[in-house]
Amino acid sequence: DAGSPADPELFVASSERAVAGFDFELAERLAAAAVKGGGGQAARRQLGAALVGQGEFAAGEEQLALAAGEAGDDVRRVGIAVDRAENLYWHLDEAERAVELLREAERSAGPQAGRWSLATRAVFLLFQGRTEKAVDLSFGLLDPVDFADPICWHAARTAIWGAACLGRLERSREVAELFLRVVGDADGGDAALDAEPLMIFGEIGRCHEDYPLR
Repeated sequence: DAGSPADPELFVASSERAVAGFDFELAERLAAAAVKGGGGQAARRQLGAALVGQGEFAAGEEQLALAAGEAGDDVRRVGIAVDRAENLYWHLDEAERAVELLREAERSAGPQAGRWSLATRAVFLLFQGRTEKAVDLSFGLLDPVDFADPICWHAARTAIWGAACLGRLERSREVAELFLRVVGDADGGDAALDAEPLMIFGEIGRCHEDYPLR
């Protein structure tokens, strides 16, 4: 704002912190400065995130699509595909396009880079009622289990929820308790987040007790 030359990396990092603090207007200004300063795909991706955070979903998709064209490696391409897919699926009512983007990312990326896309697609499948497929994908991502990996964390939530919905309560409980034990042993764990998988399991378990599968 003062007219000094922009340091794109600094502005992107500051925008990320603003997003984490839910100050999306500030995040947009910082990301726009990063774009103006030549910040490339990282700046455009951050600008897209800031716009989505303000409910400007179509404008966010426009920036994320531009960022996708500038992504230089599999990890960034998959990450941007996931950002776009989540915006398209949840906000723009373009479920088919969202899944198509994820499948494209999985085909073009290596197996490791594509795991985040698979975890996201599993969530979509769960909400589409394709629970069996969602559970299969999620448990595949949990082999091996490594809860230091955020992808495993997300896959565990889908697996716990989906397995319980299918009536596989013991399998659901097994993953939930493993998650809680592993994360509980780590330094600096957030108790509210750590307990979430067990809370999910508990709610579904009570539902099945009141309304058992026939």
